[in-house]
Amino acid sequence: MDTHKARRSDSSSGVWIGLFSWGIVLGFVTLGTFGIVEFTAPALAGLFFAAFGAIIFVKWASGSPLLRDMRIFIYIGVLFWILLDPLQMREGIAEFPNRVIAETLSYVAVFLVMVSLGYQVSPWRGLGKLFERMEDPSDSTRAFFALAVLYAIGTIPIVYYAEGSLDTFLETLLAGYNWDTAPGWRRGALGSAADYFFSACFLIYNATPFLALWLLRRASLHPFVKVCLLWVILSVPIFYFFSGSRRLFAFMILGMMFYFYTSLPSNRRAKWRILLLPIPFLLLLAMQFQVAFRAMGFFDADISAVDLSIDKLHRDNIFFWFLNAVDTMPTLYPFTGEIILSDLLLHPIPRFLWPDKPVALGYPFVDFEREGATLAISVIGQFYVAQGPLGVILVGLLFGWAARNWDQMIRNAPEGSIRSLIYYTAGVLFFVVGIRNFGEIVTQWYTIGILVLTTYLIGRSERTGGRKALVA
Repeated sequence: MDTHKARRSDSSSGVWIGLFSWGIVLGFVTLGTFGIVEFTAPALAGLFFAAFGAIIFVKWASGSPLLRDMRIFIYIGVLFWILLDPLQMREGIAEFPNRVIAETLSYVAVFLVMVSLGYQVSPWRGLGKLFERMEDPSDSTRAFFALAVLYAIGTIPIVYYAEGSLDTFLETLLAGYNWDTAPGWRRGALGSAADYFFSACFLIYNATPFLALWLLRRASLHPFVKVCLLWVILSVPIFYFFSGSRRLFAFMILGMMFYFYTSLPSNRRAKWRILLLPIPFLLLLAMQFQVAFRAMGFFDADISAVDLSIDKLHRDNIFFWFLNAVDTMPTLYPFTGEIILSDLLLHPIPRFLWPDKPVALGYPFVDFEREGATLAISVIGQFYVAQGPLGVILVGLLFGWAARNWDQMIRNAPEGSIRSLIYYTAGVLFFVVGIRNFGEIVTQWYTIGILVLTTYLIGRSERTGGRKALVA
């Protein structure tokens, strides 16, 4: 069987096991929704985990590369952000009747079924051809210089708020969310031109560790250059760790881990697999440490005072708020009708140029003055609040088709290439972190754009330089 037929066969078997598994789960939760059979929340959530295990086993047994299928990333995002709560019967879930719990889980199942169907829609071939033409820059010096410029631009807000003082920098860095210390770079984009500029600098800053890791793989680099690259790779995640941004910190660690692992030669992966497998668990513990001290600052942080047991790890109460939406909409509150995808077009427009730029409508069933404005309900919940069950169907198809499009990029891409870097960087952001909230994609996709644009500009300068040399 040739490679093309093998890929087609794998795609077909992959979608059938997905449809079959999630279809069975949907059937069970539908029975619970109509009260035909009564299941507990942990039992229903356990069905999702069992289905995921079946999908992984079938794909592994068939020799399908699991890390080259963005559906797997979507499934992991759904299990972590949404389904761990009902599996553990987290506080607040028992307040709702089993019918509401089953109905909410039915929308999760519908989303996963739609992901499988959306993945079968033919991808946009133009995107695949675009990335197939993307070649790794061959000039290490030019690439390192570009990285240095990006890193310098990204640190402008840090230098500005630190006022050139290392003591001020450390004081602000370790302050976490403690407002007794000047918030500095954590003030957020409040709408002024300076805020917009500093936000853009940080988006550039976010791209630098990924570029540095790709460049570090080049054996021809001078030892001093490698030390500089290691500094970039470590300093950016550390900065976000102490800044309290758990999702950005996790996004960087996981994205780099997947890229590093897949860039290794096949005969070296077994050894590294043992070393890398604990990283997601250590990451969860590190994020728990962040949560414990970011509100008060890290000055007197004591790891022994943090409860690091698995069942106590902090997560957003996403499923609880999703339950609230299903329980009250549309009986008490109508669906908002908000066009969530429009945020992708509106977000780049600075508010200082458009003071009346629309803001998100939020959740009508929440009193934000009492609860605060940082509640997450998952991308499934967001589209449910906006358009109801139709929104869940549409977002599932959209995520499935997006995953199919993104999987084009890795096809025939050399391991460790710049295409591989972009694939895993965006994969974690779009299909894992993005499940928590569509706003994560809206505010962070620029990092992927910067990676692509930088690679393109470096390649173009190399081609232009080569043509000039030939003419000379």
